[in-house]
Amino acid sequence: MHRLTIDLYKGLSVRVVVGVVTGSMFALAGWFGGWFFLLRPGAGLTEAMFVLTLSTGIVGGLGAGVAWLRPDDGVPANIPAVLLALAGGIFGAWAGLAYASAVLGLAASKGEGDVTAIAAAGIAANIPPLLYLITQHFKERRRDE
Repeated sequence: MHRLTIDLYKGLSVRVVVGVVTGSMFALAGWFGGWFFLLRPGAGLTEAMFVLTLSTGIVGGLGAGVAWLRPDDGVPANIPAVLLALAGGIFGAWAGLAYASAVLGLAASKGEGDVTAIAAAGIAANIPPLLYLITQHFKERRRDE
């Protein structure tokens, strides 16, 4: 295997671990913020899912996006990875809440199914930037050959 590819996989594995940890911690903070500050008492299931999806997903995506920053590349090169982490976090939080609601029968409006949404946001926020950086690496490697 090419030496640069091995170094890429080592670096990406560290970024994935850090991204899942920071994404999940930030998603937990986003969930607390959404639950205590944004969600009104007596909110219905749709409103609860919307508020918790956005608060958990956006903050969790930002947390995971921190792990994917490449300080030497500058701001324009980092914007796609952070935006992809945000999108992955929002999708993960929604998928976690939908899974908890549909499969497990837990209601988001009663504070149940939160762990599923938090974990899904923390994990899913890392998948799009991971795929993006792998494709960028192989595009650059192919261009250099």
